[in-house]
Amino acid sequence: MLKLVVLISGSGSNLRALLEATSDESFPAQIVAVGADNEASGLAHAREFGVPTFVVSPADYANRVSWGEALIAEVSSYSPDLVCVLVSCAFFLPNVSVRSRQLINMHPALLPLYPGAHAVRTPSDGRQQ
Repeated sequence: MLKLVVLISGSGSNLRALLEATSDESFPAQIVAVGADNEASGLAHAREFGVPTFVVSPADYANRVSWGEALIAEVSSYSPDLVCVLVSCAFFLPNVSVRSRQLINMHPALLPLYPGAHAVRTPSDGRQQ
């Protein structure tokens, strides 16, 4: 069974769907922790399912690199087989390879070329940022 750590930053609608799927004993993965960069409302979904949560806030660190190191350390403490990133590119840090085979990103467009809330619309408009 694969051990998953999921990263969120908002309401957690995708997290909720993943929690429901993994609650089925026949599903080949288990969520071992859910992390966020803030006290995201979606953390309540994880707590409802009895999944440990953590917050590693960028505000607590001098720069993105030190924040990234702390985030990586926290994620690694759960020994995940896979990290599911259900947020924008905010979690893609200079010290994290976006090509990692242990990372799944749910962002709907190519990062970092099309970040943000309009990631689907911007490429279809033919614009690059």
